Amino acid sequence: MARLRRGRQRQVRRAVGKVRGTVAIWQAHPEAVEADLQDRHYDIADVLTGKRSWRWLRVFIEHLPPESNTMTALRNDLTPEQLAAQADKGEPEKAPWSQQEQLLAAAVDAVRRLEWTLICLNVDKKSKRPDPPEPMRRPGAGPRKKKATLTKTSANTLFELLQGGAA
Repeated sequence: MARLRRGRQRQVRRAVGKVRGTVAIWQAHPEAVEADLQDRHYDIADVLTGKRSWRWLRVFIEHLPPESNTMTALRNDLTPEQLAAQADKGEPEKAPWSQQEQLLAAAVDAVRRLEWTLICLNVDKKSKRPDPPEPMRRPGAGPRKKKATLTKTSANTLFELLQGGAA
């Protein structure tokens, strides 16, 4: 009997942690959670009064589509480190955008690239060509890092270092 009781206590402790996480999400983004509930004809008051459980709310939040208000709010709270870690995973099917949004972003990127190509083809060879377009930023990916450009002074410094000037 004591063993059964201990098992049940562990189960409750784990559930309490999940409830705390759900409460934390609700406290951090109450408007987003409430908007998603209202879109699906539910009321947050049902959870607060005990008509529905916090577990129900957790399952509800976990299964919201990527484009929902709550998921967007959670995505906007990610730190640059979390964004970088998410971008490194490289699993677009698990991304915080829906399939339609991914396809639309790919179409926008293709149109921008075509426009850039057209401009490059119609510019005189002697004039400066524009930089290639940046791809549309996807959720979970930080801005692209700019490539370092070699200035005249840094080129001279590099040349001196290569010629043994720093020795």
